Amino acid sequence: MLIAGFATAAEPQVAFTHVPPYGSTENLAGRVENVDCATHAVAVYIFVDGWWTKPSFAAPLSPIASDGTWTCDITTGGSDIYATQLAAYVVPRDYAPPLAEGWPQLPDELAANADALDARAVLGLFTWNDDAPYTHREIDIELSRWDNASDANNAQYVVQPWQPPGHLTRFRVPPDVTNATYSFSWRTNRIDFATYGGHVIPTSPAGGEIAA
Repeated sequence: MLIAGFATAAEPQVAFTHVPPYGSTENLAGRVENVDCATHAVAVYIFVDGWWTKPSFAAPLSPIASDGTWTCDITTGGSDIYATQLAAYVVPRDYAPPLAEGWPQLPDELAANADALDARAVLGLFTWNDDAPYTHREIDIELSRWDNASDANNAQYVVQPWQPPGHLTRFRVPPDVTNATYSFSWRTNRIDFATYGGHVIPTSPAGGEIAA
């Protein structure tokens, strides 16, 4: 299971609670907190040989229920079950999000119109297994300064438990990188992390690494 989410004290939060398996027609699901659900919605995009608006051009925003949950049908097109990337933005309901039709990248306007998170925000991308052995098989990619403004690094790779040497590596994503791809390869005896500028499907070697 792969989980993605934001966490910060008393600030807007958004998380994926269900990411459909590759090749599945299941809906994407999530939850928001500290947001007025009546005045906000979620703009969702998927990447299949380019970025596409979901669920449709006619309905580019997914409503948020009163309990903060939301769902989005991301398989309304022929090849949508093969999406390799997902993006979700919490935006005002009266905002008209750009209608992506195979774009190579998403415009900066989306981030500019999405609800801002304060400097303590953490974006966490991690695997999780409910079985306790092996530290729940948790592997993390986390973007945050952890409320330390003097830290030049703003991201880290983690293999839980994080305390042993080599289990946590911090690095810096340059401020001019507005889109990035984060990945890891999980093998029987090692985990190889990599971060690339832009929206790419990593190959080996991919080139253009920010950190590896």
